[in-house]
Amino acid sequence: MHQRTFYTSLLSALFLSVTSAHAQVELRELSYQHDGQTYLGYVAQNTRLEQPLGTVMIIHDWDGPNRYEQLRAEQLASMGYRAFAVDLFGRDRQPTSMAENRARTRELYADRDEFRASLEMARAGMDVQGYVSFHGGALHSFTVYSSQDYDLPADQASWHAFSQFLQQQIR
Repeated sequence: MHQRTFYTSLLSALFLSVTSAHAQVELRELSYQHDGQTYLGYVAQNTRLEQPLGTVMIIHDWDGPNRYEQLRAEQLASMGYRAFAVDLFGRDRQPTSMAENRARTRELYADRDEFRASLEMARAGMDVQGYVSFHGGALHSFTVYSSQDYDLPADQASWHAFSQFLQQQIR
């Protein structure tokens, strides 16, 4: 393990342990189907809360849902939200290489109707109150702990702004 990856992983673990000191965060798999395809997402929530503050849907980047999305879902759950990390590729279609990342993403972009249908299926019944992207104004993977592009101050600043957005939007 690279030293930088180790320290960012350690930082992430410490952040989670501090923010979830009074929370009982549970992460579970959620299987759902659309058009004959099975998808596997993740739901995280604080089981000590009677009612979450709201639901936040996490959409993965081109490498599919993985531990990064799970960690972000757990962070949101420790803040009192229910978090749902969706799967846009399908349970048995997760990419394992850069070439597969490109191929799966191309498939999504080539069939916008299917892409929209997958998103609609994942958010079925949710009352959407806002959207946020972590891609603007920085290197593409600046919030991904294991990336060479990881930028701790930018990650912290974007997470702080995101937290404020949630407090304002989800009531």
